[in-house]
Amino acid sequence: MGKTSVLYQLLNSPPTPDHVCVLYNIELVAYVQSVAELLYTMAFEIWDVMDQQGLDLAEPQHSDYQSLPQRQFRDFVKELERTLRDRSLILLVDEFGKLMEMVQRGTLGDDVFDFLRGIIQETDKLAFLFTGTYELRRMQKDYGSILFNLAKVRRIGYLHPPEARRLITEPAAGLLFYHPLVVDKILRVTACHPYFIQYICDSLVRLAQREEKNHVDLVDVNLVLQETIRDTTGHIEGSIFANLPEPEKVALAGLANVTDDIRFSVPPDIVHDTLESRHLHMSRRELMQALAHLTERDLIEEHRLGQQLQYSFKMGVVRMWLKQSEMLLRLSEELKR
Repeated sequence: MGKTSVLYQLLNSPPTPDHVCVLYNIELVAYVQSVAELLYTMAFEIWDVMDQQGLDLAEPQHSDYQSLPQRQFRDFVKELERTLRDRSLILLVDEFGKLMEMVQRGTLGDDVFDFLRGIIQETDKLAFLFTGTYELRRMQKDYGSILFNLAKVRRIGYLHPPEARRLITEPAAGLLFYHPLVVDKILRVTACHPYFIQYICDSLVRLAQREEKNHVDLVDVNLVLQETIRDTTGHIEGSIFANLPEPEKVALAGLANVTDDIRFSVPPDIVHDTLESRHLHMSRRELMQALAHLTERDLIEEHRLGQQLQYSFKMGVVRMWLKQSEMLLRLSEELKR
């Protein structure tokens, strides 16, 4: 979370004046259906930024990349090195997981990773910054992957509680008073996720303005939470839920169905029994694997109570959305069709 924001910060404020930053968002080049298209669009994005900065680099031609695209891109990188002189270029590759999906679907051959690895090793003028989800951490452990021994991984996660408290209270300090229980609840349901904190607080400020008061309490935050879940449905479904594999969707919906504000965590057997009762059959091994992956994605948390594992939601708003959307019922109905 927040990874794309970091890339835009780098675009606006490069590490040094000698760095040129270029954003390449794989999600925005959905028409890429071959290695030739991938390398051409990468080269074009680099050329476009270089041209905007007055750096004289020959414009890549689409027709040149239709045969031997790897050789064409290597030649382009060599010309790029000569043009940069004492400067360096950072290619910010957003949503790297989409590239991995293209390989898994067979749209691109897996040798594309070997090629990019070779480019990384050949030049010290062009650096790659990949962003993605937990798959990147897995790739780093793979001896044959593009990242092995080449990349440093930096995890971008939730805010720390003191930072989140400041984000809640400081913007309206002196104008709006938050009851301590309100702050605690916002931290709990958002897990210190900055997007949801700001959305909830904006709604609370608007509520206070409408009611002409300078304080908010638990009644207010409970009201605003319902609005937040309704208004951010697209964000939760599109950015979080839709990207999950089917077993993880089912496991997450099942966990939401058996947890609430009082019962925060449950053992996996309860989730398994709930899924079985809805005819969403999943072996215990498959469920444990799905829960482990959801933990890696920072969507749920694993707790050990004695010899027993239990699972809870990281963000209460996600649990509330799943329940409010009756996601488990929807998944069960889809299975019947």
